[in-house]
Amino acid sequence: MPVIYELDRTSALIRTRCVDQVTVTEIAAHFQELLGEAELPNPLDTLLDLSEMQGVPEANELQSVVTEMALLKQRLGLGAIAIVAEEDIMFGMIRMFTVFLEPHFTGVSVFRKAQEAEGWLSDIGGAGANR
Repeated sequence: MPVIYELDRTSALIRTRCVDQVTVTEIAAHFQELLGEAELPNPLDTLLDLSEMQGVPEANELQSVVTEMALLKQRLGLGAIAIVAEEDIMFGMIRMFTVFLEPHFTGVSVFRKAQEAEGWLSDIGGAGANR
């Protein structure tokens, strides 16, 4: 499966990796699977790692993801999101994408390395710290 996640209920954090080619349909399926999880923390912080993703999403695909995310937000409290994008072109595209994410999360930032993203989530307190 191209969207893989690990849910840490104690720290109210979901670590999601996108691997190989990922479609909007697969992202929507991931959101539905997530909503099927029992007793999700509210709010839930996200570490989204795109370092293994092949290709760069187009603007219309990113807009579709934002639409799906808005639906997800209606049923799940979203905390902060830290996005890992190592490649220059992906990093730039995701930086532009964050403008559309900001209304849905308490904080949004893009990083080159997962350790930096984890550190940022820790520094801002994280959803788990606010419980």
